[in-house]
Amino acid sequence: MPKVSYGKPSRGLFGVDIRRGGKFFNIGTGSLPKVQRIGQERVSRTLSATFRIRGGSIPGLRTPKGFYSKSTDEGTLFIEKRGRRLKRGSGEVEEILTAKARKKKSKRKKK
Repeated sequence: MPKVSYGKPSRGLFGVDIRRGGKFFNIGTGSLPKVQRIGQERVSRTLSATFRIRGGSIPGLRTPKGFYSKSTDEGTLFIEKRGRRLKRGSGEVEEILTAKARKKKSKRKKK
């Protein structure tokens, strides 16, 4: 007689992408609350302002505080509000300074 499993039913996995340089990059997968938290944390710590959740229909998804949502063909985008984008202690300003230094260095090499 075959064994019957009585474990929890498998739930759908969702993917989360962030937009950098106009392109979306996958940064993780998991349950809906997990991917929403991953997207929120990554967007608030980096210069990225947009994340989206992939994985079919998402019933009862609430927009996180400090974000607004926009429905597109690719899915629902969550965009960080303007007033919350640049924060000193979160690494975003340092990211800008690093990019400037890298650009300056590459210009010197070209000469």
